[in-house]
Amino acid sequence: MNLAGLAVVPKPATASILFVLCANTCKWFLMVNVTISVPADLHARMKKHPQFKWSRIASDAFEKEINKSLMLDEMDELLKNSTLTEEDAERIGHEIKAEMYRKFMRKYGPKKLKTTA
Repeated sequence: MNLAGLAVVPKPATASILFVLCANTCKWFLMVNVTISVPADLHARMKKHPQFKWSRIASDAFEKEINKSLMLDEMDELLKNSTLTEEDAERIGHEIKAEMYRKFMRKYGPKKLKTTA
């Protein structure tokens, strides 16, 4: 009891322990604020849909673009010593498409296209 006669309930220790555990194990938990600009008409349309978590959608889009950029960097690194020319790549692509077409035709056979008048 405190001086006013009210019972003092101690804060549960588990809440702070959970916070520390999550902060140490969940990298996404540590967030920063980023301000972005969008056109006024887009903002007006976004406000009509409060059910969406726009921050999460933007964060996912940023993550997707970063991953795409990292993948392209890795591809550049893998191909930096390649002697394959653009013409070689075109020729190989045509050969692959032709073989896929032959396999498709063997499996399904020629079918007549149905047109509507």
